[in-house]
Amino acid sequence: MILTLTACSSSDDSSSNNQYFNPPSWIQGTWTSEHGQNDFRFTSDDFCYILASYETCYKEGIESGHGAIEAIESITENSYEVGLSGGGTAASWSFIKISNTEIELVNPIEGIPNTLYYKIN
Repeated sequence: MILTLTACSSSDDSSSNNQYFNPPSWIQGTWTSEHGQNDFRFTSDDFCYILASYETCYKEGIESGHGAIEAIESITENSYEVGLSGGGTAASWSFIKISNTEIELVNPIEGIPNTLYYKIN
């Protein structure tokens, strides 16, 4: 899922400590939708997208890109936005906390509903 990058401000300068991602504790874990077609996994320092059985973790891509890709985050008590920019392309994801076991992926395209995700571990 590639989305247009929206302007996000980082809650801290993660590039100074080589930690590109800082997902809040409430979103850490693996999440799946009722469709089960694409999942997300968040760790304390990484953001991963899972399509079928193939997982892409973006921390490794940033580290191997030698600064060509930039991570942008915006974190609040009940939302987590993460974006990637570089090489002429951009992608972003915006999640809202519904409960400890449900999050909502906000669809940036008007008229297309948001997607609920459920924590599986």
